[in-house]
Amino acid sequence: MDECVKKWFTQCRDQGIPSSEQMLQRKAEDFAKELGHGEHFKGINGWPQSFENRHKIVFRKLCGESASVPESVCEEKTSLL
Repeated sequence: MDECVKKWFTQCRDQGIPSSEQMLQRKAEDFAKELGHGEHFKGINGWPQSFENRHKIVFRKLCGESASVPESVCEEKTSLL
């Protein structure tokens, strides 16, 4: 699941799609369910911070990032995995 979230995050950033810690957590929960780990995934208690630390991710405003991207665009990126 960790690799799926990392790949999703990288694809979003490579295409200049803004993401947030909340989106990261939601995608992690989605991947956990898809992989059959939904009941055991504890995404609420510090998981996003631990993931960010493991992969040296820092959420900052991208150059030219003034508007949010519709959630449907990010959901389409998930289907690429």
